[in-house]
Parts: sequence; structure tokens; C-alpha cells
Amino acid sequence: MGGVLRQAFQLLDGVENAASAADAGRVFFSKLRALGFGAIFARSHAITADDPREYIYYRETPKGWNDVYAQRGFAQTNFVTRGARRRASPFVWSSVSGLEERHKPSDREMWAVLHDFGLNDGIAIPSHGPGYLGVISLAWTRFEHSEEFRRAVVLASQFVHERMLELSPPDIDAIRLSPRERDCLAFVAQGKSDWDISQIMSIAESTVHAHVERAKKKLGVKTRMQAVAKLARAGEL
Repeated sequence: MGGVLRQAFQLLDGVENAASAADAGRVFFSKLRALGFGAIFARSHAITADDPREYIYYRETPKGWNDVYAQRGFAQTNFVTRGARRRASPFVWSSVSGLEERHKPSDREMWAVLHDFGLNDGIAIPSHGPGYLGVISLAWTRFEHSEEFRRAVVLASQFVHERMLELSPPDIDAIRLSPRERDCLAFVAQGKSDWDISQIMSIAESTVHAHVERAKKKLGVKTRMQAVAKLARAGEL
């Protein structure tokens, strides 16, 4: 166990001094990136299906991944998210989509896209608490490490998620955007029009407009740029 703790502490160096949840994720992933990891997604969301609250602490993905993710509608079919909702213990991604649902076309499609981006597998570390489901999900381009190192990654990830919770803005509960609303605002932040976003996400232009307007109302702002700024300050963009 001593080796696991030592490696976990090495991965956590600098996390305790992070000024924000996003900083904590950035410091943590800077070490993993050099070890063959290609993406991180850290978040918490409300435990009930009718409560849309979700908070994204930090994400870093290959260039172009977020566009494809939104366009293909993976937010609704993501097998990693599905697995994290059902489990409390860490799991390798392929172990989830390799169970009874391995023949889902949506799973095969997402695996194909992951491989196109050089992401060959990953590990999800659930971190659930009262009223919410939390997870840090890590994808790797290669994994040439021992089982001891994998346990160190799990241990460090659990600490990082707790640190992110501590550093969350006080108005976390006020941000109650759906995945579609958040995706639309992310594209607005990139300077894309409603028509551009409709083409990327394969939805009607009027639907994009409705998503953005609902997001503005939920965030309590008047303009699109104010919505983008508020989401960015909260670390969700």
C-alpha cells in the first residue's frame, strides 16, 4: 500500500493549493497527460432524473471531440455516464460496454469515435454523495502501468473530486442547465450562430434558439454573452 500512497501523493502535488475546481483538475491532469492519458471529465449532477442540475468542474479533451460529442448526441447514450450512475466503485470503460449492452449500436458508435481520437479505453471513478452523483472519468491513449499505479490514480481522483467540491462556487445550485442547453452555450462561446449550431448538433435552428433562451433565463441574465461569462466563471466552459 505504501507504493500506492506514494504515487497518489505525487499525482496530487499542487492540488491542495489550487484556487478553483478547474485549477485542481488542470494541475491533476497535467501529470496524467505525460503518462498516456488523453482526456479528463470531472462533474457532479443531481441524483434524481427530474432534476437537471449538473456541475462540470473540469474537462480536457482532444481538439474537435466536443463538437463530435454534441453532434452525435452522445450525452444521451454515453455508456460511461450510464455505468457511473449504476456503480459506486471504479470501473474500466470497456468492462461496462462489454456487459449485456455490448451490442448497442450507440456503444459501438461511441467506441469508434473514441478510437478515431486516439482514446483506446478509460477508467471512471465515481464519487457519490448525499443528493448527487459525482465522477471523474479519465481516458488514455495508452496504459502501460501496473495495477498499483491504477489504484494510485483511483485514490488521487477521489481526493481531487472532494477538493473540487470544496472549491465550487457558492451558486452551484443556481446553475441548472440541461446537457443540450450547455452544449449550445459552449458553441455560442465559440462565436457560432444558431444556424451553425443547428448544423453541428443536427437539430432545428429554432430549437437551438429555444435552448439558449432557456439557459439565459435559468442563469438570470439578459444576453448570450452574459450567459457564457457566468458559465465560464463557474468553470463549466
